[in-house]
Amino acid sequence: MGEQAERCSTAADDHTGKLILMTAQQHAMRKYHFLMAALVVILDRFAKWLVVSNIPLHDSIRIVPGFFSLTHVENRGAAFGLFAECFAGFFPAPPSVAGRLA
Repeated sequence: MGEQAERCSTAADDHTGKLILMTAQQHAMRKYHFLMAALVVILDRFAKWLVVSNIPLHDSIRIVPGFFSLTHVENRGAAFGLFAECFAGFFPAPPSVAGRLA
């Protein structure tokens, strides 16, 4: 039992009442994945800030002529403007909430 306790760094509940032991390697990989996700979010926010501060709304700049242009547009809804016209009193539950209810 002592050897297994040394290999396992933490325990988590899998919502069935059973404890699942996480190895040190799994724990390290989880930290790595959270770090990568945080880095992606930070880079995304930085790129959006650069566009908002440097390109006027509805204007474009050419990155690669004839192939790639960057255009400043805003999306007030969810994915691809979905629910953009909904008033605040009726906004569908986010998918994460709907998934938890299922």
